[in-house]
Amino acid sequence: MGRIPGARIPGGRIPRGRIAGLVLCCLLVGLALPLRADPVAGTYGLIARRLSLMEPVAAWKWLHARPVEDLAREELVLAKATEAAVGAGLAPDGARAFFAAQIGAAKDIQSCWIARWHGGAAPAPESAPDLAEEIRPQLIEIGAALLAAIGTALAEGDSFAAGGSAAFDAAVAVDCLSDPHRDAVYRALTGLALDR
Repeated sequence: MGRIPGARIPGGRIPRGRIAGLVLCCLLVGLALPLRADPVAGTYGLIARRLSLMEPVAAWKWLHARPVEDLAREELVLAKATEAAVGAGLAPDGARAFFAAQIGAAKDIQSCWIARWHGGAAPAPESAPDLAEEIRPQLIEIGAALLAAIGTALAEGDSFAAGGSAAFDAAVAVDCLSDPHRDAVYRALTGLALDR
């Protein structure tokens, strides 16, 4: 076996004190590494993150006098999301139902915030991030991560229904999201499957 120039160990062996130090170092590095991520919990977290962005979406629409519902835009988003989901290996019908439920939940949250601002239950926003330049890129990024988490969970045999809806409800406790819309997203999530 060849030697590395300048790398000599006295007596050809690593001293005992150094072995203990190396072992301790390896243990500490191992503890610092993240544990295997739970794709089910990750999916729930991503859904919550996506829906949390609906308050700034509502603020932008409020400030620009735009309606919450834009059926042409919704159909475009639904078609693209379903296409991406199918490309990621999900069955098309379940994927479309899941993204439709998310769109319904998004409109629910936006409508709730706008009603609060109209009624004076919350101070109306004075500014908002730009919808096209700031919010939509985040939504696209979250959508891609969400598809990856769902695909991983299903490929590993995890079931979104296994733990019941309690964990989902706790993770997706987004302000202004009504129980019926949260339930609809959860039901649609449990209906997702890989396209075999």
